Amino acid sequence: MSFIRVLAIITLSVLSTSQVFADNSRMYFEFDYATNTTNTVNTFGASTSAESDMDGAVIKLGYDLNNWIAFEGHLGSTTTNDESAPTYSSKIDYMAFAGARFNLRYDHFTVYGLAGAGYTQITETSSGTLYETTKAAPAYGVGLDFYGSKTTAFTLSYIQYVDSTEIDLSSFQFGVKFYFDKPKFYKRY
Repeated sequence: MSFIRVLAIITLSVLSTSQVFADNSRMYFEFDYATNTTNTVNTFGASTSAESDMDGAVIKLGYDLNNWIAFEGHLGSTTTNDESAPTYSSKIDYMAFAGARFNLRYDHFTVYGLAGAGYTQITETSSGTLYETTKAAPAYGVGLDFYGSKTTAFTLSYIQYVDSTEIDLSSFQFGVKFYFDKPKFYKRY
């Protein structure tokens, strides 16, 4: 099953089931377009590095504990980057994040920071040789939410998913966030 179909199934499942609990929910769902930059070092046993820019999609789910702290998880993937084809191509099979989100809320926007764990798997092909790199590392990021209504926001964010000696994966993302309820105990808008 393709990644886009899986994203569509997850999206529809989350949106349809959460409407039942909208009265008590502080959950949010976000769909982002991501442009990712990776730098892989020492692949294929060589001492060289390869840098790739890849576009993809990221789904985020979160839960507001209060006005300042939320839990958030991300899952995303990219298309294949074959700028140097046929000798080299790379693809982010998946990138994931789980951690805390720290909010500073204002009238029509929120500034936030992220801290948690990042996980990624990158597949590279060079001259017909396939190489997979999987890495988990501390992750961090910053972002802005611009509220168009009480339940919808446009988002911009920068996230460093993995920063290690083997993989350096950063992502600039923009998209739309949907809250499943209207704010009850704090002000989002």
